[in-house]
Amino acid sequence: MKLSNLYIFLLQPNNYFIKNSEYPICKNCVFFKKDDKFPDDLILGKCLLFGKQNIISGEINYEYADIIRKDKDLCNIKGKFYKRK
Repeated sequence: MKLSNLYIFLLQPNNYFIKNSEYPICKNCVFFKKDDKFPDDLILGKCLLFGKQNIISGEINYEYADIIRKDKDLCNIKGKFYKRK
């Protein structure tokens, strides 16, 4: 490969060096809900697919989306239960 071709290859935008770029993004999923108090902070977003109901009050507490994506038994890094909005 000539040096000029190498420069062209390195300057072209691509996803070869961006980790996880092939996986779906939670904020585009129907089950993703932004935090009510901090809607601009997507890290605080929750997944409406996975929650735990309080047996006394009936209130459902949902888990943070980033925790759901890290758990291989739940949605995991690949977004197993992802549904696009």
